[in-house]
Amino acid sequence: MDKQISIQFKSTAYRMLKKMPGKLWFIFGEFIDNSISSYLQNRELLERINGSDFTLKIELSFDDDDQIKIFDNAAGIDHKNWLRALQPGDIPEDDSGLNEFGMGMKYSAVWLSDYWTLKSKSIHEPFQKEVSFDYNKVISLGLENLPYKEISKPKVKHGTELILTKLDKDKLRPFPKKKIQKHISSIYRNFIRNDHQFYSKYKVDSKIEIIAFDKTLSYSEPGFLKTQWHKDRHSLVPIEKSPEIEWKYEFDKLISNPLKKNKEVIRFSGFIGILSEIKQGNNGFSYFRRGRVVEGSGDEKIFPKKLSTNPGSFRFKRLFGEFHFNDTDSGKVESTFNKNAFQDVTFINYCIDSLALELRSVSLSENPGRKYNFLQQADKHRSSFDPDQQKKTIEKLAEKEKQYEGNLEIQHEIVKHLEKITSDSIKQDEESGQIVTGSEIPNAVKFKRRLGDEALEYHFNLLFWESIDHDAPLYSMETEGVMIFDKETIKSRKYNTSSEFRVVNIKVNLKHGLFMKNESFRRDTQLFGMIINNIKCLCYAQLSAKASGATNVHFMKNAYDQTIETFLHE
Repeated sequence: MDKQISIQFKSTAYRMLKKMPGKLWFIFGEFIDNSISSYLQNRELLERINGSDFTLKIELSFDDDDQIKIFDNAAGIDHKNWLRALQPGDIPEDDSGLNEFGMGMKYSAVWLSDYWTLKSKSIHEPFQKEVSFDYNKVISLGLENLPYKEISKPKVKHGTELILTKLDKDKLRPFPKKKIQKHISSIYRNFIRNDHQFYSKYKVDSKIEIIAFDKTLSYSEPGFLKTQWHKDRHSLVPIEKSPEIEWKYEFDKLISNPLKKNKEVIRFSGFIGILSEIKQGNNGFSYFRRGRVVEGSGDEKIFPKKLSTNPGSFRFKRLFGEFHFNDTDSGKVESTFNKNAFQDVTFINYCIDSLALELRSVSLSENPGRKYNFLQQADKHRSSFDPDQQKKTIEKLAEKEKQYEGNLEIQHEIVKHLEKITSDSIKQDEESGQIVTGSEIPNAVKFKRRLGDEALEYHFNLLFWESIDHDAPLYSMETEGVMIFDKETIKSRKYNTSSEFRVVNIKVNLKHGLFMKNESFRRDTQLFGMIINNIKCLCYAQLSAKASGATNVHFMKNAYDQTIETFLHE
């Protein structure tokens, strides 16, 4: 009579597992969790049998023949755990490891395939066990038990192999191999990290090798910014008075849950750092539980609002770190059963928000007698001049310009355009270069400036315009007469101005060819801002030159406007 193993679980629940949302790296991670837990719980015996240099090897493979294999040389599944191995939700006796919910292998196998075979040789037994699971047969017949066999004299000393076939191709095609490798490396970084003076304290004491789709995984550590406090660096304060600091801050604290009556306490530890160089994918935070990443793996980092602020800020681009949430005797950190999120999100965010306040005044080892605003350093630091990087940028620019010069069609258009620029067109009156037709876009920008040592103050109105005139200039500038307020009027109306000022209206034509032919100039905030600031500079320079006695200064503006399209291109 065949030996039987229970799979008791309602068919509707199996269907639920099949349809649940999932990401491939977390799905494969469930198998890895089982292997690591088996190794860590039996490490002493494994090393006694195989030698102190024993290394856990976990290998994932996928070919185009509709087959996925997961293999490990861990301690295997003993008889007691074998009998509950295929019962979803049957929590293992030792639930302190990564396989705490008793759902991982079953959930992931059902999610990926309709047919799978499990083989395992326990370190405690002389034979290997083997069972096959046919999803469609289990569902249609309502099976609650499956036959399994025991194989004497197996080829392996110990370990487990899972073979998945009849795969759900919609979930696997196209197969994002590199992305999965990157995420798994990130999730299990604490198990595969190289020894490092700083990061080793977070490394789990283990010897583990993960081979994912023909690549042995490793994890690259981002570097920390090492420089002076930003104000001292910008003010050229000597190193002796303000030392260079490696900008990293570690913390380890016990935090009680304010929303729980019994005040459950968890351990919140980790570090926050400032990147040595801005690189997308390295910034952001990863949240850990029991040594592995729960949220924030690979290129899907987490950006807490109170730490990272908005995506355009330097804090967002520079801050990174690891947050570890661990159990204590009086509190437990719960993840969802598929371990890709936390159950108590409110408490997790409460812990992080408390850190944001702390970082505004911290002591650092290089200069312990002084307090620093860590977040401000991330905001205000600016990169040093790097001649090698600048050389590369210039070379790229030269190559781009070479390609532009080699485009005969574009060069022909430029020649035709420049032929129209004559001495008379440059000397045309200022009034002829005004934007007079079209509609104004709301939300004018206002700013004030003085011209050198002049008492007169200039009040600028920066107006954005959609000209309907094809030949309208990029911008035009009009000045109004001098306005004078007496001191009593200024005081009574609370004007924040001098007694004399001139209003200057600058109109920017957003339908000009510069914007219409270069989409990024209109849509990219930084590029658009650079162009607008350039226009502001030209207007200010024109007024300054005129105030200094120069004549016909608008000639330069005319020449600039007529040639701009030939030089500013993407």
